[in-house]
Amino acid sequence: MIIGLLRGEASKLGLSFDNFTEIQNKDGIFVYRLSNGNETVIIKYFEKEEFKRELMCYQKLKDANMPTIPIIGQTDNAIVMEDLSNSNKYRLANEEDLLEKSIIESLAQWYKKLHSIKLTDEEKNNFYSEFKLLTIENIEKIKRTKLFHPF
Repeated sequence: MIIGLLRGEASKLGLSFDNFTEIQNKDGIFVYRLSNGNETVIIKYFEKEEFKRELMCYQKLKDANMPTIPIIGQTDNAIVMEDLSNSNKYRLANEEDLLEKSIIESLAQWYKKLHSIKLTDEEKNNFYSEFKLLTIENIEKIKRTKLFHPF
């Protein structure tokens, strides 16, 4: 079923792939590597509305001219991006990167620019925050569990 959805999202972007390899499937976010021979891309499909905020985040980064993983295309439910395992420019970080001063400085500059991006109140409310889970109702649920130990 998910393969059909992914195939449909890729098709909306004019893309067609034969092979679909699951990378992650968690909380209604499906991450797959799509491939045809040597050509590969990554697709993230968002089943739940609450997680589609990531699509807005990538758009904000693009609008702010922030360097990110190259985005090949985006639909209302999915984003297709360059596969870092085949990238000429980007790669996943590793532990040794934390010891490389130039990498840390570049990352710090990127984060400063990231936090200078202006967001509307609606966009701010759309972001995930653990504080939104801190409600009287949720506290009462925790109290009713065997895991709760009052001081």
